[in-house]
Amino acid sequence: YRVSVFVTFAVTLAVFPAVTSSICSARNPAVIPPCAPDPPGAGGRFFGDLWVPSFFLVFNVMDFLGRCAANVWPKAPLTGRTVAAMAFSRLALLPPLLMCNVVTARRWNLPRLLASSDLAPALLISALAFTNGHMGSTCMMFGPSLVPLGKRAEEGSKMSLAVIAGLAAGSALSFGVSAAFQS
Repeated sequence: YRVSVFVTFAVTLAVFPAVTSSICSARNPAVIPPCAPDPPGAGGRFFGDLWVPSFFLVFNVMDFLGRCAANVWPKAPLTGRTVAAMAFSRLALLPPLLMCNVVTARRWNLPRLLASSDLAPALLISALAFTNGHMGSTCMMFGPSLVPLGKRAEEGSKMSLAVIAGLAAGSALSFGVSAAFQS
């Protein structure tokens, strides 16, 4: 469970907010940051300067819902392998997110296969956030319950350290991810 909570937060912070805050609406003509504040013919400010802040709102709402969902499922601890598979499967969200309409000061070197869609980044960020909340909460709730009763407090501290290490690793990775795909 420690590895899973580490991976969960490292994957999330590798792209959120470093990359996701650079995604402009498909309706926004910006080619350098920031997104155009009120792009003509785009349908108003939502597709301009309110686009990125809306993703922060979406992320936080979905993360909260994921945390709430952890109270519903699972009811009993999952095997360590199952939890690890769920945590590592979140890596699949990264390539599509990186292929959205990412607008950076230097040229973005990945194909923007999803740049014409406004729905794709919203759904991908929602999935990233929901699974972040669900996996983070599931790991923290059940991880300590898998050790003997006298070791649970210690395991809780180890789990907290894994969270912090995952946040730090993800933050460090975000610099690499941002730099690796720009020229």
